Amino acid sequence: MKYDIKNAKHVTTEEIRALTESRIEDENIPAQVLEWITANQSKGVRANNVPNAPLPDYQHGNPCNYRPDRWRIVKQYGMTHLETFSHSLHAVKTPGWSFLIAHREKHVEIPTPEEFQERNRCHYSAAQERNEQRRAILANGNQTEAIAEAVNTFIDAWNHLQSVTENHPEIYAIRKLAGME
Repeated sequence: MKYDIKNAKHVTTEEIRALTESRIEDENIPAQVLEWITANQSKGVRANNVPNAPLPDYQHGNPCNYRPDRWRIVKQYGMTHLETFSHSLHAVKTPGWSFLIAHREKHVEIPTPEEFQERNRCHYSAAQERNEQRRAILANGNQTEAIAEAVNTFIDAWNHLQSVTENHPEIYAIRKLAGME
């Protein structure tokens, strides 16, 4: 593993906590999409049949004329997806959503809720598991403190290694010996 930590800074427990909180994934949008799937299962997929679920307004800071707060059906590369406009707008620094409906583009029917959740585990069961892990870390104040301490210890140790081996002709051999390269 190579580390580029020349500009690394020590972190605080509060920063680790804030980062962890900010990474909790939205479970409301997937729930709204699942309601739409349930109401429309076995129907044919059509461009004008998309969820009317409200989405966060990402208009601010969006230099494009697209409306990233709307859903659309995208058929490409042998797959059919339900996605937001913001999903494919790289200029927008907001989360977009994309859900796999089927592994084909023609004669696509909306799947059952169970099939849909299985195809989109990243938005359902996997997201719930990641959120549970994040909430468990947040509930255990000692863990966020231990993470911050470990990061800071690593930075200090790396900087110390760099300083004592700065002019050593065998630095790469030493790193390899230690399993670092």
